[in-house]
Amino acid sequence: MSSIPRDFFTPGQLAVEITDPDITQEKISEFWPNVVYRDKDVMDLMYNDTVFKAVENELNIANGDYQEVYLGWDPDSDQFIMGFDTWDHGGIYWSYAIINNFGLVKDVDSGWDGGIYPKGRKAIRERFPNILELRLD
Repeated sequence: MSSIPRDFFTPGQLAVEITDPDITQEKISEFWPNVVYRDKDVMDLMYNDTVFKAVENELNIANGDYQEVYLGWDPDSDQFIMGFDTWDHGGIYWSYAIINNFGLVKDVDSGWDGGIYPKGRKAIRERFPNILELRLD
């Protein structure tokens, strides 16, 4: 656990490191938002303009008709998965982006059968069976 203060952290609470081999889903839920990746605040690392502009470009959702609703980290590939509800005139669909620890989008996927919950989340969990879910919104 880290004691580094962060902008989004709950004051006075320690942080938990998601790369710790003993990390559990329960521990992440208990400590959120005080969660770090290699001693970097996950919120600072993933929720910034650079990441969102790259995601918008890769998912072709620059019109702003989307909402980020999911964040996970896959220990097997050491990548983050950010999920979105996106919509257009045809309805709502799910999308997710696979993002490395430098904020670069490595791959994307989408489906037309509703939002992230439950269809998109199911697709993420099938592709990344050991994913640690960090933020469910």
